[in-house]
Amino acid sequence: MIVLTNNIADSITYAKSTRQMWLELEEIFSQINEAKLYQAQKEMCNVSQGTSDIATYFTKVTSLWDQLDDPDEIPTCTCVSTKKIL
Repeated sequence: MIVLTNNIADSITYAKSTRQMWLELEEIFSQINEAKLYQAQKEMCNVSQGTSDIATYFTKVTSLWDQLDDPDEIPTCTCVSTKKIL
């Protein structure tokens, strides 16, 4: 069962099909992912070791690399209904 916040539910209330609903949800959440990606890129450009020891600096850079490499993507639905819709 999927539970949506009121704001998100309101934004897909008038979707004419399940497919349209999923496309609208993808659009909403991909914008958030783009913002996260932009933030990680910005941090990567500004990261410096400064007074941090090498382990702390390496951990910070590795974390940023992970964020850039694996942005949160919307999971693909694999239910039987999806096959019918596609």
